Amino acid sequence: MMQSQKQLPVLLPSRGILKYFMRALYSISNFTKASILSIVILLAIFVLLTQMEQAFTMLLRMIEADGASLLLCFLMLNLLATGLSHYPIYTYYAGNLNGSRKYIRWKKTYPYKSPILRRIRIYTFEEIVHPNYVKDIYANILRQFLGLSLFFVWIHFIFSAFEPNLRYSVEDITSVKWLVYTGAILPFITYGILRRRVSRFHSSSERRKKTYKIIGLLFCLSAISSVILLIIITNKNHLFSKGGLLLLLLTTYAMMFNFAFFRLFRPRIRQVISELRLFSNGNSAKFLAFFKPLQSSVHYLVIFQIGFYLSIFSIVYFNLASIADWKLPNGIAIVFVYLYFFFFIVASLGKYYFVQFSLAQREKDEGKTATVLNRKPFLYFTGSLIVLAVLFVAGFFTESTLNELTIRKLYDGQNGLALEEYQKRVQAMPDTLFFVTSHGGGLKANAWTLMVLNELQKETNGSFMKQTVAFSGASGGSLGLALYGNLYGLYGNDFNTIDERINAIRQEEDYAALDVSMLFGLDAGRIFYPLNGIPNSRDRSYFGMLKYQNHVHKTQAKKLDITPFRRYWQQLEKNGNLLPTLIMNTSSTSGRRGIFCSLDVSEFDSIFPYSQNLGDVKCADGSYGSISFYQAVSTTNRFPIFSPAAKIKGKGHFIDAGAIDNSGILGCWDLYLYLRENGMLLNKVIVFVDIDNSKTGYAEQLLKKFMIASMKKGKTFTLTKDEYEKSAIMANLQTGLSLNKIPGYLNDFMRNYSSTQPNIHFNRIMLPHKVAIDDLEAIINGEIQEGEFKTELVKFLDAHNTKILTHTEQKKGFWQSWECYEPVLSRQLSESNNVYFDKILRSEFTGIPELYSFIHNN
Repeated sequence: MMQSQKQLPVLLPSRGILKYFMRALYSISNFTKASILSIVILLAIFVLLTQMEQAFTMLLRMIEADGASLLLCFLMLNLLATGLSHYPIYTYYAGNLNGSRKYIRWKKTYPYKSPILRRIRIYTFEEIVHPNYVKDIYANILRQFLGLSLFFVWIHFIFSAFEPNLRYSVEDITSVKWLVYTGAILPFITYGILRRRVSRFHSSSERRKKTYKIIGLLFCLSAISSVILLIIITNKNHLFSKGGLLLLLLTTYAMMFNFAFFRLFRPRIRQVISELRLFSNGNSAKFLAFFKPLQSSVHYLVIFQIGFYLSIFSIVYFNLASIADWKLPNGIAIVFVYLYFFFFIVASLGKYYFVQFSLAQREKDEGKTATVLNRKPFLYFTGSLIVLAVLFVAGFFTESTLNELTIRKLYDGQNGLALEEYQKRVQAMPDTLFFVTSHGGGLKANAWTLMVLNELQKETNGSFMKQTVAFSGASGGSLGLALYGNLYGLYGNDFNTIDERINAIRQEEDYAALDVSMLFGLDAGRIFYPLNGIPNSRDRSYFGMLKYQNHVHKTQAKKLDITPFRRYWQQLEKNGNLLPTLIMNTSSTSGRRGIFCSLDVSEFDSIFPYSQNLGDVKCADGSYGSISFYQAVSTTNRFPIFSPAAKIKGKGHFIDAGAIDNSGILGCWDLYLYLRENGMLLNKVIVFVDIDNSKTGYAEQLLKKFMIASMKKGKTFTLTKDEYEKSAIMANLQTGLSLNKIPGYLNDFMRNYSSTQPNIHFNRIMLPHKVAIDDLEAIINGEIQEGEFKTELVKFLDAHNTKILTHTEQKKGFWQSWECYEPVLSRQLSESNNVYFDKILRSEFTGIPELYSFIHNN
């Protein structure tokens, strides 16, 4: 007999629409209170996978050639989904939600017989069936939706990663989207229907028996399908195709259904097996009997604990591998392992305390003296957590050396090239001189800068570097400039070796995996006092730079070179390969620029106004010292969160250069003005070469080209838009996080200034991108109004994108892998990213041909 909803322990309306609204609100409230931790973890995964472009590149790198990491990701997805949906039940019962406390009996068990693990306890519960108690089935359904939602996020993530290529190879991308997301919603609907049908409060006994058969059969089918599909995708490289997308989606769909049927099956294992034994002569029942031990809550929870122990083992390996330069799995897999590790700890702690307080409250309700909270194990455990919390807080209020760069004393002859000698060198240079700047953008900017400089050097038969006065960049672009100077100083014009080293830098390493493994591992552990005071600590930035150093020098060193910044750059010239001045920019947390300049400059403030000279730092004994070259270079490449802020004793903390000037133009402009005012550039032709990798900058340039082309045709268009509405908070955040403000101004300034000066030229070398109308609308923060302007602009963009595709990606069959994928801001590149670089480098869209023409004519 189905029970009435009036038996819920709350007073709800008995009729009308308000009845259903309040019933839903009651269940949502119970679900939210019990599941807040799982919701937070789910939101964190959503943000990490879908709101950070580099996650897309991580996925591509994984599906192209790392089946082991892909397997680990799917295993962790299932473990996380199950854990996120399971642990809220303890909060639900312990918190007395829906008046459930008196209908639950808590049981304490010790599942391990091992002498080492035998003291580990597990709390399980046993429901007390009572005719006056009605479970909140809808809160329970929502709890299982948490696990399904994780798979839904994974599907959204996969499709979003493929979408940039899919939109140019599928005619109706909108219909494909609808199909993909509709398929992802079906498991939710299926679970909700079947869960209601197995509830004794909403279904008859006969109907439940029929449903048990359906659940058992569908679970068998989904489990077998999931395993088969998982074997296929993890043993098939180059899944980056329309067929590969289908396989990945089918595997995720199968696992979604498998999760839904498993969650229905596990609490009813005995009934399902019994019904299937009658239905299929025992065949299906034999398969399902394998899962029979999971009927015990103790065995079920042991699986989560085993997963936790394996995550500890994995995390130890991740951190050792980061230090010893062993192979790391893909960054996404590492993130999943860490998230499960932290989730299990917090969920287990929450479960322990909720259960203890629930037992104490029950003693109080029964008129007994509450003894649970006064027992020694509880007090010892609580005291230990308080001590850890104090050490954690103390870590923020005591001096930390975790990210402090080592200051090394300067001795005679280590100050680098003197400014006076450099000025004489500039005067002796040819009549055409280059100032090179490079924008930030992670490894994308780094690789693009290396390839462009090497291409220019090849095209000019090795003379480009001899005519270059200065390098100045930001973030990844600055790193690319420093690394190319290294390569040129070491190998001169041995282009075969330089090509080999550049390919190693951009293809062989997954720097994101190292960042993630240490960010949540050793670096996180060393936040605690007194670990934060360990001298000469080596953080993730140190080991990232060590990888770059070893690739450049073809070594396997275990430590960074300790040569001071300026001395190191000067020593690279010992083979006769004279180098430009290197200006490494970083951002002080005080709002000023921090600058490492390879010149020994006594007039620093007169050259670089409102900047800090980081090349000269006071040592503890009052003498002057310097930061080593690679540690100095690392200060420009400190993207927030992924890379720590660099601390320089006596100077302050410094983050990514892009926080102030993401182009590096200011550094070259400052030096140019100083040299010009001191008469060093008389009768010289000055060329500013700006290497830009951003899609935003390229799209803005395309829009300007469209406007100019339209004017030449006699059409004068005005850009009119319906701006996107946003709150004051979002407007402030968006403005603060935009890194294109100063670079945009400087690009326009340099273009306008050079147009009025006959001996100054400004050449932008852009990384070409395909640009859609919605890309432009995202940049201008509004929807372009319909009309002739938008129609003509779409045609212009379509023609441009077709040309890009002609250079990079021919039309592919359903199972043919795409060769190219436009690089995005990231710490790793996929194979398809690198192919895109190779194919687009010599195209007419980059601006390189125009620079070639200028060089040959001068």
